[in-house]
Amino acid sequence: MSTKKKPLTKATVEEWLDCLGILTDELPTGLGPEFDDAIVGLSRGCQGDNNTPRLIYDAEKVIRITMKNDKVSYEDAIEWHDFNTFDAYVGGDTPIFINVFKRSKR
Repeated sequence: MSTKKKPLTKATVEEWLDCLGILTDELPTGLGPEFDDAIVGLSRGCQGDNNTPRLIYDAEKVIRITMKNDKVSYEDAIEWHDFNTFDAYVGGDTPIFINVFKRSKR
């Protein structure tokens, strides 16, 4: 029997919040559904002003999705997201963007 992982989406996050017993009126602020494949997790613990969990995105995946969907270069996608997304503050549940480092096998 194979156990297939559910893709991380805003709907999955809603399930997590429910399972964790975290009551919230709405889902944490996130990017559009076209970026669901870039969601890598949900933050926990003290979240600033309103203690709301925050969506965590893989910044590189966000850039790659933009390149594909908007047919732009890597540099243009980075420039756009650096200005409009990664440094934007949209309230206490502003998404977190991380750079994932892959360890090489030694």
